[in-house]
Amino acid sequence: MTESGLSTGRESVSDPFRGAPGRRTPDGRTTSIQCLVRSPAEEIDGGEAGPEPQPILVRQNRWRACRFGLGADLVDPLTL
Repeated sequence: MTESGLSTGRESVSDPFRGAPGRRTPDGRTTSIQCLVRSPAEEIDGGEAGPEPQPILVRQNRWRACRFGLGADLVDPLTL
């Protein structure tokens, strides 16, 4: 804390449920992303395969990526 009593956000964390002292803990967005990725990753590791995308969409996305680079608008074949 500062002299004014405001937190700077850089104090050591002493709560055992929040992480080791001096280490920053993940915020809510990081935790949400981990949860969203964990379930599909476990399904894949368990041998479950997702639906096969249509070959034309794969070719179209590849062309868009080559043509426009990182700014390409790709088509998600699972949400058509």
